[in-house]
Amino acid sequence: MTLEQVFREALVLRPVPADEPRLAGTLTFRPELQSGFPGTGHGGAVTAAVAEAGARLLAVTGIAFPEGSPLSTTADLRKPLPLDVPVPVAVVLEAGAPAWRVAVRLGPPEAPLIQGQLCPGEPIQLPAGEDLSGWKARSREAHPVPGLEWCLACGSKNPLGLQLRFDHDGSFVWKLYEPRAPYRGADGRLFRGFPHIALDEIGWWLGALRAQEVGVSTRLQVTVQGRAANGARVFLWGKREAAAPADRKGRTWVAPAYLLTEAGEPLAAGLVTFAASRTYAPALIPPLQAGSSAEAVRRVFPQYAPA
Repeated sequence: MTLEQVFREALVLRPVPADEPRLAGTLTFRPELQSGFPGTGHGGAVTAAVAEAGARLLAVTGIAFPEGSPLSTTADLRKPLPLDVPVPVAVVLEAGAPAWRVAVRLGPPEAPLIQGQLCPGEPIQLPAGEDLSGWKARSREAHPVPGLEWCLACGSKNPLGLQLRFDHDGSFVWKLYEPRAPYRGADGRLFRGFPHIALDEIGWWLGALRAQEVGVSTRLQVTVQGRAANGARVFLWGKREAAAPADRKGRTWVAPAYLLTEAGEPLAAGLVTFAASRTYAPALIPPLQAGSSAEAVRRVFPQYAPA
């Protein structure tokens, strides 16, 4: 089964009579779409669901979006999305072309779990002074980040997962990666939710490395302006020092990251808000230790390494 099929079954929407174009229905995440916290949906997959819901409303309304034009999805992750539970979904077009915006709510109106939107984005600008087309070819010391067994992104045993473990050094986090078979789309290109999942993952690690603490993604903004072909390798990249503190106590970090073709052309960019807290350690550190080498854990979270 592919992720494209999984999302087609998970997201059930129908038109709703109203003054503005609307869709309503439910989203039911399979267990394989879990985050590092058992029983909760992966933030990148949730953002991909927001993008998919918005795209379906655009298709219903007939709003055409030119191929290669940047499309931006934002998801504010207020509460965890439960697995195997139908969650109410509401999708509404709040303005017409050319200044259209699709609002997406996951959860009941009185207590939303996620508030999101889909709208036209700005063209992706790669960081000044970084030659990313040749960056990956240079030799550098690389250490893998730790990972889990069942997480949708890093889980080594998740059959629908990316099974993606990033490399890092003192300056960067990166991976030259060939997406697995579940992420191949029927149109010959990667599943269109792939950038949201992969960029959430690298953004989480950029935040964790800067905060030197575990935590959660609380907000994702992903701009997509291209899709790689099935079987094509892609390059994920982020600069550690580019993750900036969003509060004085260093608990919240905003991390930019990029998805490129192997040749260095931008496909997508993400901005991930990472909230650090040691209260998450009891749930995350033991499975990270179980799914990784002690050295991998020590390099990122030395305070949790075995004595």
